[in-house]
Amino acid sequence: MNALAVQWPQGRFNPAGITKVYYAFKDDILSFPSLADPETATTYASLVELANPIVMKSGKLFNELYCTVEEGELKSTLVGPRDGKGYENMLEISFPGNESLFLGFKAASANRDIVFVVVEKNKKVRVLGSLEDPA
Repeated sequence: MNALAVQWPQGRFNPAGITKVYYAFKDDILSFPSLADPETATTYASLVELANPIVMKSGKLFNELYCTVEEGELKSTLVGPRDGKGYENMLEISFPGNESLFLGFKAASANRDIVFVVVEKNKKVRVLGSLEDPA
């Protein structure tokens, strides 16, 4: 793929923050769409946009995980040596109080493979994790 201009139009509205978070355990996902191969891709978008849906096992679904509006953040940090770069992706949410339901979720999910779907205030939907590389 040839290098392409990556620009942002001046004045475009782009509110920050998260409005919704959903999660599913990896074991509940039947199939996961694949992204284009970086060596054969023809567009930058094909490297990060899922063209097909995530298919769940029968009776399973993505569940909502509350996050105080505008308080959550999805971060992506470049890590690794010069010839082995990758990204460390992190989801931070804000949950008010110390409700047993949320504390139980944290305890139950601490060592589980999870996939998150995050809806940002700018209406972009981002996926964190996959079957091969869960969150």
